[in-house]
Amino acid sequence: EIERDLSGKSSIYWLWPFKNYSTFCPYLVGSYEEVSDELMKYIRAGFTNYILDIPAEERDLQSVGIVFQMAEKQARVKVNVANT
Repeated sequence: EIERDLSGKSSIYWLWPFKNYSTFCPYLVGSYEEVSDELMKYIRAGFTNYILDIPAEERDLQSVGIVFQMAEKQARVKVNVANT
C-alpha cells in the first residue's frame, strides 16, 4: 500500500481524505525535506503540472512554494552531478 514503504514505515502519502471521499488525490505530508525529496522525483521524471488542493490558510500556500523551490533546486543539483 502506498501509505507504507517497503520497510513498513509510514509514508509521506496521506490517503485518509482520499479514502473517505473528501478529495480526489493523496496529500504529501512530512517535513519540507521529505516532501521536497518526493516532489523532486516527479520533477526529474518530467512532470511540469501539479494539482493542489485549496490551501486552508496563507501559510499553507507559502509552505507549498518553499517545498517546490527546494525540489526544483534538488532536481537541478542531482542532474548536474549525474552529468559530470
